[in-house]
Amino acid sequence: QDIKSGTWHTNGDGGGGIMPDECYFATLNSSNTEDIADNNNFDGAETVDVSGAYAFEISGPCTWYYAG
Repeated sequence: QDIKSGTWHTNGDGGGGIMPDECYFATLNSSNTEDIADNNNFDGAETVDVSGAYAFEISGPCTWYYAG
């Protein structure tokens, strides 16, 4: 799915998960999911600038919002 270029933010998973670092993001340089420009496993707030990324991969219970 195409998303807007710019900054995306999540407040995290709400702390209700049983596993730490339940959420994950990666900005990718190509469609190859191993061609990672930046990534992180986290459970708190996170902000990511996807402006230069080919793709933005996410997983986990975090809800992401476009921040501009």
